[in-house]
Amino acid sequence: MKIPVLTYHAMRIDGNDYARNDHVALKEDLLTVAALGFAVRSLSDIVARSSNGSHAPEPAEKWVGLAFDDGPDFDFYDLPHPTWGMQRSMLNIMIDGMGASHPAKAPPVHATSFVIVSPDARRQLDRTCMIGRDWWRDEWWSKAVLTGYLAIGSHSWNHNHPTLRPGESGASTNGTFTVVDNFDAAEYQIAQAASLLKEKAPNAGTSLFAYPYGESSDYLVREYFPLHGARLGIQAAFTCDPSPVTEGCNRWRLPRYVFGRDWKSPDELARILREC
Repeated sequence: MKIPVLTYHAMRIDGNDYARNDHVALKEDLLTVAALGFAVRSLSDIVARSSNGSHAPEPAEKWVGLAFDDGPDFDFYDLPHPTWGMQRSMLNIMIDGMGASHPAKAPPVHATSFVIVSPDARRQLDRTCMIGRDWWRDEWWSKAVLTGYLAIGSHSWNHNHPTLRPGESGASTNGTFTVVDNFDAAEYQIAQAASLLKEKAPNAGTSLFAYPYGESSDYLVREYFPLHGARLGIQAAFTCDPSPVTEGCNRWRLPRYVFGRDWKSPDELARILREC
């Protein structure tokens, strides 16, 4: 069993061509995925399959997962980029792709949006990482879940982001998640995010966590999540290690491929899929 999980960042809009725009890439990649006979399944299903070998997909069942990181409004809403014009949301691109080529009895295309949970952090990041138009909200999270196409998972409390004000990261150093290596820092970044996310958008995605920057620490993988995951309702955590999810993967260090780093063209994606 080899299941690739493909990761996109909806804020990556540096043009309107495949290589520079994750929205354009997702639209094209869904065609590649379908052409090669893969079914897009939820990350929750993929985690369950990887954890239970007796129910792993048969060789003829080719699965792929989708993840969107950071959770800007571009995941849910069509928005007018100030330079590159109107951008179709990641959600609507998936809905658009549910055309005649999709088997009628197959589950809908599905992705997990891993969101930064702290409202204060998102308000700051909207100014420091976007253009201050209030495009990093949470009012759409529960609406997204109801569509059946998106789950909402945790991307930590505030991403330990380098542009946050000093003292607001919950860790000794901003700009990396490897420093979340003790109980207090983990509770700050993971536990309070889990609690608020379940309040704002109860859904299956709250059982999934994606490490900011794709970075985990030995403490989180070997101690914190194994001991406290059940308390938090978290069943698995994803890195950005470029390999497929396989049976027996450490569920606290599941791998993902990232667009723009691990593939930059449809042909490169096709190669990854064929290897799986």
